[in-house]
Amino acid sequence: MKKCLMLGIVAMLALGGMAFAQDKPKVLLVAAETSERMEFMIEKEVWPMMKLLREAGYDVEVASETGTKLGSGPQELTPDMKLDQVKLDDYKGVLFPCMAGRGKPPQAAVALALSAYQKGMPIAAQNSGVFILAEAKILDGKKYGFFVPLPIGMYQGHGVVQDGKIITSGSCPNATLYFKWPDGTPELTEAFIRVLKQ
Repeated sequence: MKKCLMLGIVAMLALGGMAFAQDKPKVLLVAAETSERMEFMIEKEVWPMMKLLREAGYDVEVASETGTKLGSGPQELTPDMKLDQVKLDDYKGVLFPCMAGRGKPPQAAVALALSAYQKGMPIAAQNSGVFILAEAKILDGKKYGFFVPLPIGMYQGHGVVQDGKIITSGSCPNATLYFKWPDGTPELTEAFIRVLKQ
C-alpha cells in the first residue's frame, strides 16, 4: 500500500513538473541562414541570448526560412520549425539576432516582424536583424540603434536603443571585430527581457 502511494505521489509530481515546464512563456528567435561567420555568431550571439532568456524563465524556440541545420560541431543550431510554420500567438516576443546575415532578408521574416508589431509584441533586433524591421517598415518614426544611419526613423547610434516595445542595436559580435565596439548582445537581451516581463 505504501509503495503504491509513493509511486502515485512520484507520478503526480512528475506530471506536475511536466505541466509546469509546458507553461513557461515562449520566445521566438528568428535565425538567419546566410552568414559570413555562422559558427562564431551562434557561439557569441545566439547561445548567450538563449541562455539569458532561459535563465529569465522563458523557453526559446528557433525558426528559420527552411528549417535546415545551421553551423557545425559544438556551434550547431537546429531550428524547431520553418518560418511559414510559426504560430505567432504561441509567443510572448520575437528576437531577430544579427548572425552576420547577408543579403536581402527572407520575405517570411519581414512578414513575421510586421505581424508581431501589429500584435503589439516585444521585438528585439540586432545589426542584420534590424534590416528585417526596416524592410517591414516598423522603424518609421521610431528611434533605433544600428551600425550606420538608415533613411528611416531616428538613428541613435550603434548602441542598444529602446522605443516602446522595440529594442535595437548595431553592435553585434561581428561588428565588434570590425569596429572594436562593445558587444551589445547582453544589453539588448536584458532590455528585451525587461519588456517581456512588463
